[in-house]
Amino acid sequence: MRIRTSLYAGRGWDGRILHVGDVVDEKSRTVKVRVATPNTSLLLKPNMFVQGDIVGVSGTRDVLTLPADAVQTINGDPVVFVRVAPDRFAVRPVEPGGRTGDRRVIAKGLDGSESVVVTGAFALKAELLKSSLAGE
Repeated sequence: MRIRTSLYAGRGWDGRILHVGDVVDEKSRTVKVRVATPNTSLLLKPNMFVQGDIVGVSGTRDVLTLPADAVQTINGDPVVFVRVAPDRFAVRPVEPGGRTGDRRVIAKGLDGSESVVVTGAFALKAELLKSSLAGE
């Protein structure tokens, strides 16, 4: 990513995108992006308005992501809880990929049409483990 600001015409900084916001401001038509860039001259300030160009990208691809809290680990395997009925959930093994901000890329195991539990996934995991221990 290459950023620039009108305050320092002709100057630019190379950086790496850490996070892209998910809300477009209706008035300014902007999206907040967090970029890591060296600032040795201390010219860049927090919340400074900059423009950026994404350079060196050969293409894009769609990926499925979930909030990181949705992915739980059971017996060492990553899983999510999928709603199968209004009050029933199933454990679905997944293959997580990298992280993007506070979200996990799901490489395999979901097709995007499922209703995945996010809030309460840890509680469902605890109930599942408690019931499996009671059965032993």
